[in-house]
Amino acid sequence: MSEKAAIVLKSEERRALVLLGATAVIATIWAALWTTAKSPQDVVWNFPTGPLLKHLTIYVIPTLQYFIEFFMGYASSRYCEEKKGSAGQILGQAGRFVP
Repeated sequence: MSEKAAIVLKSEERRALVLLGATAVIATIWAALWTTAKSPQDVVWNFPTGPLLKHLTIYVIPTLQYFIEFFMGYASSRYCEEKKGSAGQILGQAGRFVP
């Protein structure tokens, strides 16, 4: 393996670890909120929080669930990219354009 390929592989491993850690934190918060709420719409976050301003209401539980699904999909596309000659490799290469 060339030195450049080793650097790229190490970079991908670090990115995967950060992504896995972020997903674990988000999943923990999601599970804690979901166990205390009766429905997904019970937990909201208003941005900005000032009472005199118009605000954006974000439903926290579905938003965190979308983050978890996105991160897991990204991670699986990274895994499939390593399998040469598969359809997953095409999806993995397309996943490189996802920030």
